[in-house]
Amino acid sequence: MKRTTLSLAIAGAMALVATVNASVISVNFATTTTRDLAAGDSAGLSGYQAANWNNLTGWSGYVGSGTDVPLGDDTGAGTTAALTYNTHMWNDDNLTTPDGTLGSSYLNDYSDNTAGTITVTGVPYAEYKVIVYHSTDAGTGFDGVTVNGALQADCTFGTASAASKVYLNANGWVDGANCRVVDNVTGSTLTIDLGARAGTVRSTAAGIQIVQIPEPATLGMVAVFGGGILFIRRKLML
Repeated sequence: MKRTTLSLAIAGAMALVATVNASVISVNFATTTTRDLAAGDSAGLSGYQAANWNNLTGWSGYVGSGTDVPLGDDTGAGTTAALTYNTHMWNDDNLTTPDGTLGSSYLNDYSDNTAGTITVTGVPYAEYKVIVYHSTDAGTGFDGVTVNGALQADCTFGTASAASKVYLNANGWVDGANCRVVDNVTGSTLTIDLGARAGTVRSTAAGIQIVQIPEPATLGMVAVFGGGILFIRRKLML
């Protein structure tokens, strides 16, 4: 009886913890289906790797856009979110790993210095992090993105002779070098302005992630429940 009670309590705790795990919406800007991430591919910055990336396969050229593309989360379930972008895609060879695939194509800045914009409506999270992944075939870094009106710092990864794919293969994704993590974002509409190309400083996006921040009340429930489990365990061992 004691073991059954403890087992049920632990099962309940595990179920509650599962509900607190942050949901993630991940987007891969792929020029062709050969640059799509498979459903089981885990890619992204360490600590934020996720599967079930949404592959927005576009056209590799000087024009391009996508409007109200529905997005799913890391479990493969649909969400209320939909993405619109207003610039074309470009690609470079780098397909040996899921992260390499993510970095192999990107929303490009071309040479007209026009800033690209990504808009996601219907974000289902009250508070979240935004991660913007950058890539380029030439350049020294990336212009600071503006997320819901807040300008972020530039990213710098190396010299013009070392394209970002070389850095990616050697170092993976690094916040402040080839990606940017933006904390504590709110609002059901997310707007990311990529900035404008300026010489070797590029303004691209290989992908984005929207990472749910669990609400404090839910985290408090987990703490209380965990304390209850310890209490029950001690009582049953008496």
